[in-house]
Amino acid sequence: MPETSHHTFLPPTPKVTVLTAPFSGGQKNGGVEQGPQAIIKANIVQQLKELEYNVHTAGVQDFKKLEPKEDPNIGTTHHPRTVAAVNQEINNMVPSLQ
Repeated sequence: MPETSHHTFLPPTPKVTVLTAPFSGGQKNGGVEQGPQAIIKANIVQQLKELEYNVHTAGVQDFKKLEPKEDPNIGTTHHPRTVAAVNQEINNMVPSLQ
């Protein structure tokens, strides 16, 4: 077990929420959606706990329900309505995680 850490500017037990949201709808290439799983596999949550953080995990798994029937690209912006809906969904989750 690591030595007890002292956080100068953080509360005695700092809190962090790892919000996993696998989504690449705004990208023309896939891969971004694999980021949350890579964070979990890299054992980041356990490492934060070892640093005495109070860690909570939450996630959104199904973004398909948010996709509109039509979502044409606008210039170089891919699927703007879907991206906006997903960001709104994540934004709505944040207050309940604090």
